Amino acid sequence: MDDKVFELIEKMYSEMQEGFKGVKSDIDGVKNDVSGIKEDVSGVKEDVSGLKEDVSGIKEDVSGVKSDIDRVKEDVSGIKEDVSGVKEDVGSIKLQIVRLEDKMDTNHKVLHDGYKQTYEKLTDVDGKLDRQEEILKGHDLQIKGK
Repeated sequence: MDDKVFELIEKMYSEMQEGFKGVKSDIDGVKNDVSGIKEDVSGVKEDVSGLKEDVSGIKEDVSGVKSDIDRVKEDVSGIKEDVSGVKEDVGSIKLQIVRLEDKMDTNHKVLHDGYKQTYEKLTDVDGKLDRQEEILKGHDLQIKGK
């Protein structure tokens, strides 16, 4: 957009320079030819008319830029709201993760305690089974010995 405005201003400047050159040469030739001055003034009027059209176009472009900026502001406002919502969600997720970690820690401790109790009970049962086996072997020997 800025390039178009710059080109338009550059064009206006160029046209103005051309117009001023024409006016200057016409002023030098005023003494000799009054009708030449009238023609040059007519050319300047056309240039001014063109400039008016160009300025009108610039005004339209600026109006379009303003509306674009308004839309961008609305979009940025919406993005800010979205980011705020995401921040809230992240905070909520962090709390949920902490709760889950606490539950997992508790469950891990309970599972470990259960494993430990099961192991101790199994060791106790193995000991009792070994004693029963020894008793049976002793009975077996007594039965065979008689």
